[in-house]
Amino acid sequence: MRSMSFMLTTQQILNQTKTITRRLGWKSLEVGDWVQAVEKGQGLKKGERMKRLALIEIVSIRKERLAQIGYPVVYPDPKSELAREGFPDMTPDQFIAMFLESMGGEPDQFVRRIEFRYVDMVKENPIYVLMTNPPRKDSRPRLATFDKAKADEWKSKGEGRCHYQVKML
Repeated sequence: MRSMSFMLTTQQILNQTKTITRRLGWKSLEVGDWVQAVEKGQGLKKGERMKRLALIEIVSIRKERLAQIGYPVVYPDPKSELAREGFPDMTPDQFIAMFLESMGGEPDQFVRRIEFRYVDMVKENPIYVLMTNPPRKDSRPRLATFDKAKADEWKSKGEGRCHYQVKML
């Protein structure tokens, strides 16, 4: 499972108020992928471990220019978009400046707008997710949801590597 750093918005991830992120790169990310949100993913000192914040599922990805967050035609209510980004008190211009200071580039550059939801590990009323073995070395594991009986049946047949109890928010 891939990790995505949320160093600038750690508290928003912990509060589960952030549901959108804009990123450079991440070309191989797909809708439905599960990603481990971490506080810091790179530049860790020797012996330092990644701090896990949340498990998220990607629900939407689109490529757009960074400056579009300030276009009323695209975002009639930019305050709502910025709140979902984790910055409810910023203006679009402040957000763009902060992004460029952190990531570099130009306001007109393309970024990926990634929308996600939180996967909450719970014990009551779980949905069981079976991670099946990938058919080839270069393919990703497949996820499929089942009730507990079906997940246990598949696991006992050796068709699934593991299963998790999760509840989708």
